[in-house]
Amino acid sequence: MLQAGTGFPVLLLPGFMDHIDNYINNIEAVASYGYKVYAFDFFEHPTSNQKILNEKGLEPSLLLDQVVSFISQYSLQKVNIVGLGIGAWIALKLAILREDLVNKLVLSSVTGVKWNPELAVLDSSWSSRTLNWMLSNSPENHPFLKLINSNENLTFPPRSILTEEDLGFIKAKALVVGSNQNAVIPVELAEHMATLIPNTQYYCFTDSGFRASLDEQEKFNRIVGQFFMQ
Repeated sequence: MLQAGTGFPVLLLPGFMDHIDNYINNIEAVASYGYKVYAFDFFEHPTSNQKILNEKGLEPSLLLDQVVSFISQYSLQKVNIVGLGIGAWIALKLAILREDLVNKLVLSSVTGVKWNPELAVLDSSWSSRTLNWMLSNSPENHPFLKLINSNENLTFPPRSILTEEDLGFIKAKALVVGSNQNAVIPVELAEHMATLIPNTQYYCFTDSGFRASLDEQEKFNRIVGQFFMQ
């Protein structure tokens, strides 16, 4: 786990098979706006010794439980969350199921949402590339590629997928981040999501791919810090 700063708590949640090193240049910068920032790896990820990924599949709700346990362990009453990929799904799910724990959300490259028929076609054309792209860019995760490609159960189980209607129940203020060079999650999906969640702002990065927090760090840190201060 990495942490920095003092003040209202902020959780930086990485994507599936991602790791906290990708937030290394965001933690102190966001903390400088007056926040206590935490970043930690999910189960089965590089610095975690907890294993949940096997031939039986992945259950995203276990990662949600991990975040709830973290909030309880550190006696955090309410948090702001920055989520990437599956980390953004966890942020959304937490905002729906435990709205008492969530103050504000920053959602980047969101996965795990069932889109309307028009956007579902667009989404499906990219979804098969998502895991391969993330895993192939992290050499320590290469052993998982064969396992994931050979077992569709290692993607989101249907019971865990959020619908467009679910997003309308979110009460926390949110900032949806899009990236027009995102090779995994089309920018159209981010734009559409911003219209579905009440009290939501939208920002599109012009020189970023899947990880705006990594590709345009200085701008990302400023946008997030200013949003949390509103």
